[in-house]
Amino acid sequence: MYQTLEDLKNDFQLRSARMDDAKAVADLFNRCSQEIIKKDEFESGELSAGWETGSLDMEKDTLMVFDQENLIAYADVWGILPPYVRVNTWIRVHPDYKNRGIGWVLNHWVEGRANEIMQKADENLQLFTVSYMNIKDQASVQLLTDMGAKPVRFSWVMEGVLLDIISVDSLPEHITIRNVEPEENKKLYLLKEEAFEDHWGHIGTTEEEGIKEFETEHVQDPNYDPELWLVAETDGEFIGMILGTSSTPFGQDYGWVSLLAVKREWRKKGIGKVLLQYLFKKIQEKSSVKVGLSVDSDSLTGATHLYESVGLQIIEQYVRMEKILRDGVDLRIRSLE
Repeated sequence: MYQTLEDLKNDFQLRSARMDDAKAVADLFNRCSQEIIKKDEFESGELSAGWETGSLDMEKDTLMVFDQENLIAYADVWGILPPYVRVNTWIRVHPDYKNRGIGWVLNHWVEGRANEIMQKADENLQLFTVSYMNIKDQASVQLLTDMGAKPVRFSWVMEGVLLDIISVDSLPEHITIRNVEPEENKKLYLLKEEAFEDHWGHIGTTEEEGIKEFETEHVQDPNYDPELWLVAETDGEFIGMILGTSSTPFGQDYGWVSLLAVKREWRKKGIGKVLLQYLFKKIQEKSSVKVGLSVDSDSLTGATHLYESVGLQIIEQYVRMEKILRDGVDLRIRSLE
């Protein structure tokens, strides 16, 4: 069993990722997801978009492991934003190379890198790492548990079949739904941030870094389609928004709800439901037959009930594993109070 990076170097070749590695890394991720859920989950464009942001240092924050010419494992830290209290970690090991200690070594490597990054945080704040994995991947869950991480939250992937006729509920006359112009992205981001202050685990960042991350995640998405970006407004005020795609790694005919947000004072008025219905109709017009999304299984705003009301059902469950690296003030949103 491998215990250290030096052990790995005796048998394998290690180096940082480069931009032209995106396809090989996505292929590795998909080989791993095929083993667990029998589907591809990643596209190379998603990876390269994230790498191009500059929010991670390719040389320091990524690590690839090769057996001759074959990529057999990958690790990185991501989501590195002020105030530097949370670092997301990601490790994948090819199924043919599991149970050799490679995952153990890479998890120690990302934790060490996370500790370095979080030296930027104020000394009174709690620091922690976050890892996500499908609940079926019990070997990875156990590995992180052995390393001191704990399951703190679960999320669902929900899916629905787009029916031949999608009805759209009516809204009060003073509320309209329209497409978003690219120059309105900052306004969209600010709406998202306000609404997500009611999202469990949310930690705000600087406007500059937040907008950059928002555009990387959504505008640079290889499936980005401005026709599927919608906003609900009244008297020029954005009160709700929904971003979607008509294709995903799950298929060219499989749409996705990337983000749905409604301001707190405008919830429980049917706005979120109409935004979903409107988006579903547009996705269907682009020849998609299914639609999916990811949601906190214990959403503070009751989003799961909303999604069930428009015909979505749970198909996968993921676990959020966290490891506290330093105790202190917890900046995360935990309730609506």
